Amino acid sequence: MNLKDLILQEYKTFAPNASTVVSKVLREESIKQLEEWGIPTIKQEEWKYTNLKSILETPFQLNGENGKAEGLHYYNIAAYKLVFVNGVLNTALSDTKGIEDFATLKSLSEAEPAVLQKYFNKFHPFKDGLQASNLAFAQHGVYLHVAKGKHLPKPLVIYYLADTTQGPILAQPRNLVVLEQNSSVKWIESFQSTGNDTSFTNICSEFFLHKDSNLEQYKFQQENDKAYHVGTSQVVHLEKSYSHSAVMTWSGALVRNNLNIHLGAEYCEAHLYGLYLGSSNRHIDNHTLVDHAMPNCYSNELYKGILDDESTGVFNGKIWVQKDAQKTNAFQSNKNVLLSAKATMNTKPQLEIFADDVKCSHGATVGQLDEEALFFLRARGIPVDQARLLLMQAFSDDVLNKITIPELQEEITATIAQRLHP
Repeated sequence: MNLKDLILQEYKTFAPNASTVVSKVLREESIKQLEEWGIPTIKQEEWKYTNLKSILETPFQLNGENGKAEGLHYYNIAAYKLVFVNGVLNTALSDTKGIEDFATLKSLSEAEPAVLQKYFNKFHPFKDGLQASNLAFAQHGVYLHVAKGKHLPKPLVIYYLADTTQGPILAQPRNLVVLEQNSSVKWIESFQSTGNDTSFTNICSEFFLHKDSNLEQYKFQQENDKAYHVGTSQVVHLEKSYSHSAVMTWSGALVRNNLNIHLGAEYCEAHLYGLYLGSSNRHIDNHTLVDHAMPNCYSNELYKGILDDESTGVFNGKIWVQKDAQKTNAFQSNKNVLLSAKATMNTKPQLEIFADDVKCSHGATVGQLDEEALFFLRARGIPVDQARLLLMQAFSDDVLNKITIPELQEEITATIAQRLHP
């Protein structure tokens, strides 16, 4: 049974007892969209370089309630903590004591109907079967609503563990985050996996930023070599809001990150950063869209990749400046280093500008380590392996330095260094 048919079959069991977070009509509409569109293929322009064929016949389990959290790595930082195992919240391992003084934190299935009507399912209307599947099965996930004038004193870390010790697992979490006026949160996601079988995470998250709010969003992907991951995040900016996103990938068999930023009011600011390390035959795909819909907004985007062995990287970044978005400042850069003749990078930066008074730029580079810099270091007695490591670390630092939590930056930097020179 292929993946689409498996999901359609599982839906028949799931739907009668599903929570009301998604109306029956919307669930049925979504599952029909999956049936019509299917799982994305390389025939679609947005999936041209990313092929999911290798998991289409995998007999995934969609009910992950029996998963165990053994082997989960926790970051050494003071933080609120949520733990999901195979897409299901583990309350025994979670600790959010005190967060209620600043925000409402619930399971998505417990979110208020009025909130859902206003904010839920506001994605750009891509014809994507995986997003349709996520919506049809939306139940487990995080609903965070930060109150007006409140600033979470600690980061919120969400750990997602895929436990495949009892067979292949498919998890489809769904998150909704709302920041009211003059509020802030540091939202950190860590994706990990255990076991020797295949896991597939298909996650969607929506963020809504009201006036003068501030979102710091970090995503660290450290799943094993049998992990497949497709993640979609949408950040909707309202007046004078600010977002800072950093996505870092250093493991997993196939990873696809979709990050969509909608600057829907004046004087909004968005920063997007990415770092990806490819080795063996890993495949890492980053798709970004920055939609400048209103005047006087700013966006800055920097994604960097280091690819070795027979790994493949994909970067597809679009800046879309609508006709009303005068005085836009938008900048995008994608830089890549290939350490092997068999490594591949497909990069496609894009600009679509329909306004006159704007400052926009984009660019992409694919090359090898700087031979002159390498010679300079070796001439001073530094061994070649150490010299290469120093250059790769310097290349990565532009993104790693964007982690604003010192203890977390130190830990992730050490992890990246270990991956670069195991």
